[in-house]
Amino acid sequence: MRRVLAALALAAVAGGATGAPLPVETLAGRSLTVPDGLAGDPRLLVVAFTHDARKLTEQWDQRLAALCAGPAPSCYDVAIIEKMPGFVRGFAIGRMRDKVAAARQPYFLLAKTGTADWRQLAGAPDEPGDDAYLVVLAADGSVKWRGHGAWSAPLEAELRQALAP
Repeated sequence: MRRVLAALALAAVAGGATGAPLPVETLAGRSLTVPDGLAGDPRLLVVAFTHDARKLTEQWDQRLAALCAGPAPSCYDVAIIEKMPGFVRGFAIGRMRDKVAAARQPYFLLAKTGTADWRQLAGAPDEPGDDAYLVVLAADGSVKWRGHGAWSAPLEAELRQALAP
């Protein structure tokens, strides 16, 4: 029985299933879930699990700015802040709001819960380190492509191929 359950779990991950919807809040203050509450097809998530990972996600944001300015794909930054101490969290969110342009705040997501589910979605290990994680979601919410690390031309080429219709 355990083998059957393990095989089913592996098939779900390999098939790109996202699992249960993940609750987030935008920097603009709106609550929604991933993937259901995200507009666009395809959807690109640029995920940071640590403060230091933001350096790499910002590199990706700069490199993809022109691509993300168009109607497709819809690009979202995701900051996983569940482990951030409560007394620091409000200050950190305020700093993020100060740094992120008002027009981009609906596309900047704060994950206050579900870090393990986010690691599964991003294909990240239990200790994801300071990498940027990139996830392309298809229209049905399934994972179409995953990548991680600092910006590089080969990784961007893979990403752009995954975003192509």
